[in-house]
Amino acid sequence: MKRILTLLLALCLLLSLAACGVKPIDNATTEAPKTETPKTEAPATEAPKTEAPATEAPATEAPATEAPATEAPATETPATEAPIAEGVRGVVSEDAYENEMLDLRIALPEGWVFYTDEQIAQVNNITAETLAGTDVAELIGKNGQFIDMMMAGTTGSNINLMLQPKQMVLDAYSDEQIFTLSEATFKAQFEAAGMEVKSFEPVEMQVGGETRTVLHIGMRTNGMELDEYQIWLRNEADYMGVLTLAIMDGSDPQPILDGITKLN
Repeated sequence: MKRILTLLLALCLLLSLAACGVKPIDNATTEAPKTETPKTEAPATEAPKTEAPATEAPATEAPATEAPATEAPATETPATEAPIAEGVRGVVSEDAYENEMLDLRIALPEGWVFYTDEQIAQVNNITAETLAGTDVAELIGKNGQFIDMMMAGTTGSNINLMLQPKQMVLDAYSDEQIFTLSEATFKAQFEAAGMEVKSFEPVEMQVGGETRTVLHIGMRTNGMELDEYQIWLRNEADYMGVLTLAIMDGSDPQPILDGITKLN
């Protein structure tokens, strides 16, 4: 019995010595090994930025169809263009000039002469051939005016009749109003030509037995006195006439004005 007890004691001693030689397991390590589940941060599946494929609507800048500058075809219609008309020019005989369109007859003063067609063409800055082969209405449309008749006296006095398209805006004004409104323009033109304007006034005169408002302009040029008388004939459908009488010798214009009458 004692032997058995002794063996048991010896066995206990061996067990305790074995226990002292073994390094105790650190409590900290007994914590269940941290199976740190790898952070399954959802793989950065940043939804591939589906920035709508840059379908920047192809800059459909409307194909530069810069509406072709539809500058009205350069028909540069001369502002003074008037309808073509037959019988625009008057007819010269031995003793008078007659124009049916203007219903006008101008007697040739004694001692005066008419310009020839060649001279008329030169005054209008065209050739005699052009004058002969072109409708005068066409020339008026292009140049804005046409001197249809000229006659000259021995002292340098002269008469000319200029045709031009009728200006409808003038119908609202009397001759006197037109002369007054155009005074500054007339004076500027004469002075630019080296003429000194001494007087400018509308006057009542007898023209072919009728009382008409006539523009009288007194001027001095090249040391000489000049009196100009303008009569505007503007009652026609398409054209108007400006009849100008220039007196260089100071003589009375009335006898010449008496020779201006109507045809009908």
